[in-house]
Amino acid sequence: MANKKISELPLSGPVQPTDNFVLARGGKNYKVTAEEIGAVAGGGVIVPSQGSTQVTRRFQVYFGDMALYVRDVTARVLLLNLPPLAKVIGVTMQNTTSWSGTGMGSLLCSIGSVENGWFVDDFYASGFQLISLPDPKNFSDSTQYQSPTMDGHGVTAVFNADSIFGDGLGSFLKQGSVIIWVTYLVLP
Repeated sequence: MANKKISELPLSGPVQPTDNFVLARGGKNYKVTAEEIGAVAGGGVIVPSQGSTQVTRRFQVYFGDMALYVRDVTARVLLLNLPPLAKVIGVTMQNTTSWSGTGMGSLLCSIGSVENGWFVDDFYASGFQLISLPDPKNFSDSTQYQSPTMDGHGVTAVFNADSIFGDGLGSFLKQGSVIIWVTYLVLP
């Protein structure tokens, strides 16, 4: 292997359990595998099995999203359609702008699933209060490792308020924005 800077090396793609890394210990170099690192970490390091793919997608939902025009206290925004054999392994939500609206005192966002028109509104993450000040310490983390089906299905942001969102033509919300990160694993 030619001498190259790390920044000059090509990307490896997902780490495999048999990948080798250099370990410096006591002034000497040793070989260690990703699987060995994961074992020492007590499962804290996730090493996808050969052929699996881990993906994190970022979504931002704004108060003006047309889904929030509904004349209802529940609104759903489709975030993504998962492929077959996918399992959500984590969801993080953080509001970037405090939400407010006419007559609205409470607004929760949960992450659900939809399959063949059937909704489970808090399947992946339960309600996170959006009417609160944005702060680096104010976020919701949910670690899951589940899926309602081995078929492809949708992941939805579900908004529940204590008053209706709109009149069908526009939203009663005046401001608000939330970032949602969904991490999923596609099994081989």
